[in-house]
Amino acid sequence: MTRFRTVIAYNAPFDAGVIARHTRATGRLLEHLAEAGQWACLMERRAAWDGSGQGTRLGAAHRALGDCRAALELLELIAAGPA
Repeated sequence: MTRFRTVIAYNAPFDAGVIARHTRATGRLLEHLAEAGQWACLMERRAAWDGSGQGTRLGAAHRALGDCRAALELLELIAAGPA
């Protein structure tokens, strides 16, 4: 359930666009996922945290489960403190 929560994605603008396109293609409503501030970009947070710069790849095999695990690991590192 994502209502009243922030959706964290590594490349949030890309992922939000993919969700929007697939939602439209299936005839569903985007609803709360279209609200401003609903998405947080982990790639931007990483760039601010370690100075890696925008566009730095996540480092996973670029499969959904691997990306989720790698993003969670990165989020935990960022939450732990300075790089």
